Amino acid sequence: MINIGICDDNKSQREDIIKICSLYEKENKVEFSYMEFSSGELLLACTDEIDILFLDVELTGINGIQVMKEAENRNNIHKILFVSSHEKYVYDGYGSKSRGFISKPVDVFKVKNCLDKVLEELNKTKILEFETDRQKLLLKAEEVLLLTTAGNYVRLVCFNGEEHIIYGNMKNWNDKLSDYGIIRVHRSFMVNLRYIKKWGRTLTIKNDNIENEIEIPVGRQYYSDGKEAYEDFILKNMREL
Repeated sequence: MINIGICDDNKSQREDIIKICSLYEKENKVEFSYMEFSSGELLLACTDEIDILFLDVELTGINGIQVMKEAENRNNIHKILFVSSHEKYVYDGYGSKSRGFISKPVDVFKVKNCLDKVLEELNKTKILEFETDRQKLLLKAEEVLLLTTAGNYVRLVCFNGEEHIIYGNMKNWNDKLSDYGIIRVHRSFMVNLRYIKKWGRTLTIKNDNIENEIEIPVGRQYYSDGKEAYEDFILKNMREL
């Protein structure tokens, strides 16, 4: 689940962005949740996680540039996409969390392109939290190789070869990890798309840190959706080369 925040004092502008993002969800098989804010003050009072923030520059009260500067020191706001009728603000909106500038009226293709860019970055940098009986593990998406059932628990295999028994079940982990390129391919397995050699009825997982290649069966009910997710993942990565 990706948390989207929209901060704009114009309700119709917020609704327009939500409509485009909802279309993106359907086209890319991702899941967004939405939080709306009519002012910078309301946004800054929120402590919920906001993965992507669409931020209007010309807000009533504290403006978007001031909000951005405050957000630089906040751990709950991760990436910012500025929205404005005036391109003169494009340079004012530069910051460590700024990832794009979208002119009003918002353009569907511009919003989708910005989402592509930001989601790929989130996939690479998002810190995932796993809990064992001894500790909490904080891992980047690319550090996860696969997950498999282990009785009432789940076995997590890391890219470096380490293994951990973690709390939760496969359904819950699928809901949490599928947006980060880690998908369910069998009732007992989830795999990281980054490390699949080739899609098929049996998957070969490549990892130089493990002596023998790992072969994972693909369940019939997961085959079509998994194949589509794998091909989409490959195409997105090829476009970046």
